[in-house]
Amino acid sequence: ESAYLAGIVRSPSSLSLTSKKQSAIARRNEVIDAMVKFKYISEAESSAAKSSSLAFKSGSHRLRYPHYVSHVLGLLHNEL
Repeated sequence: ESAYLAGIVRSPSSLSLTSKKQSAIARRNEVIDAMVKFKYISEAESSAAKSSSLAFKSGSHRLRYPHYVSHVLGLLHNEL
């Protein structure tokens, strides 16, 4: 999951879509290969990570703009 999140930083608007799951998995695998190359993980850990599946949750947010609303609520909390 961490490799997936690190991989979508390059193109979050396209790789985070569930319709682009195969592209996201390919990018995740590139990140995992780089981790092996720079000796952060072993080949065995790489194989285990690549064989794990990504779970995408579906559903809508309760709020239309959750990040903005959370930001405003935080500001209000600090002010009040």
